[in-house]
Amino acid sequence: MRTRDADLALRWLAEAGITPVGPGRWLVSEPSGVTEMSNDDVAFACAYTMVFDDQSDPVRRVRTAMGLLDLTGEFEVMTHLNAYVLDHDDPAVIDAFWAGCRARMEVADPIENLRLSLRTYWFLGDTSTAAFAAMIGDDVRRLAAADRLPQLAHGPLHRRARHVLEDSGTVCWADKHDILRAAATVVELHPAVLHALLAGYHAVYGDLQPADALTLLEQLHLPADAEGLAQLRTALRKGTKSHYDDPSPWSESPMLVVWCLGGGGFARKVCRQLRSVGQRWAARGASGDRVARSGTPKSSC
Repeated sequence: MRTRDADLALRWLAEAGITPVGPGRWLVSEPSGVTEMSNDDVAFACAYTMVFDDQSDPVRRVRTAMGLLDLTGEFEVMTHLNAYVLDHDDPAVIDAFWAGCRARMEVADPIENLRLSLRTYWFLGDTSTAAFAAMIGDDVRRLAAADRLPQLAHGPLHRRARHVLEDSGTVCWADKHDILRAAATVVELHPAVLHALLAGYHAVYGDLQPADALTLLEQLHLPADAEGLAQLRTALRKGTKSHYDDPSPWSESPMLVVWCLGGGGFARKVCRQLRSVGQRWAARGASGDRVARSGTPKSSC
């Protein structure tokens, strides 16, 4: 993906002796000669330095790192960028980060590892309320107050709303209920609302309230055979809040949990990415401790 931020990253990489030679292929000039690198190699070699040790101003660091994400798509970039932003209280840094995330969620196919970062980092625990508001909540509430929710039916804002809702399973119900209710008035977002409810039911840290969720579900105009619709309706009518309280409605469809995470191929890629990152953090040792987010995510719902 080529963006203005990507151009910043390309200039930064060029100064480090790294140049692109094709999709997913880079050359690095070293005293010992020229070596070819993959996207993963470049992200691992450069993301930390780009974010934490660069001498440019903080906002430029965020934009340059976002550009590296555009160029490589690698989870490693988000690992360091997330930590950098979380440790900053400068509104300009925070605004630049969320503006970058919003823009990248408005395309037809957002970067998978950006979506993974939202699901597993920002939409959990203490960061969830502000992150969800920044990604879509504030915009939907503004449109609702102005009676302009039909603007969610098409265009970049529709795509962002659809993608963020699909990824919102772990967001606290109190933070997303009014947004889901607003989205349910827009027919074009009904599949995303169903996906959000399914994700809230299936995710380990998912959150929904059965009665409210059932009311929303009954408002959606969807095919009767939409995947997960019948099972979710059955579960919610029983007052069940989570797949882990009662998985029986899905006894014949065990892969639905994977589907809620974005499909079997995506889930397998997630596992590979997390394994790779874990191995690299272990190899990095003490330096990784500077930016690792401590503790296990805990729901604040």
